[in-house]
Amino acid sequence: MTYVRDDKSKTNTSLKDLIKSDPSKNWIGIDMSILIVKAIRSSQNIIDLLFAVPPRPIDDLSNRICADLSIYKEHGFTIVCVFDGCAHKLKKEQAYLNRYGKNEELKKELQSLYEVSTFESNEDEVANTERVRSIRKGLASFNRPDLLRDMIERIKKEFGNNAVIIGAPFEADHQLASLFKQGIIDYVYTNDSDLIVLGCDVI
Repeated sequence: MTYVRDDKSKTNTSLKDLIKSDPSKNWIGIDMSILIVKAIRSSQNIIDLLFAVPPRPIDDLSNRICADLSIYKEHGFTIVCVFDGCAHKLKKEQAYLNRYGKNEELKKELQSLYEVSTFESNEDEVANTERVRSIRKGLASFNRPDLLRDMIERIKKEFGNNAVIIGAPFEADHQLASLFKQGIIDYVYTNDSDLIVLGCDVI
């Protein structure tokens, strides 16, 4: 179970213990991009399928997401799944360039690696494959609407009334902070420290 720290504690506690101390607080908002990125990067097979041509379904991605979410359902939580919307214009013009500026160079390198048809040795072929996988891991992103639709349908089917799906207008952070401040959710699942600045007490 996830460990958390509330604004009154100096040490971490388990979410299970928190809900025991106040059973009425049982709504958790989840930044779905955190779970999705974790699931993608934990599986070479998922990464390879993201780059498959033509595009293929990736059932294992939804399986991993639902397995992560099921922990909260088992402990009596209502899960609010918040998905990212559009990137804000200012972030696109500044932070995204700093974070993803080298991606175009990596895409070009990846394409050149794909075009190599013969190798001088087995070692060269292995090195090429390892470099392809390394670049794919860095570039792997969740930008396929069909996968998002499948994932949402799977969550609805598996969790029913125990899950609420929200598409944030922009990034999930501000949507989660708003839900927390309004008292709609009691906890936030994220690894983004922005949520502390935005006023969430229990992360």
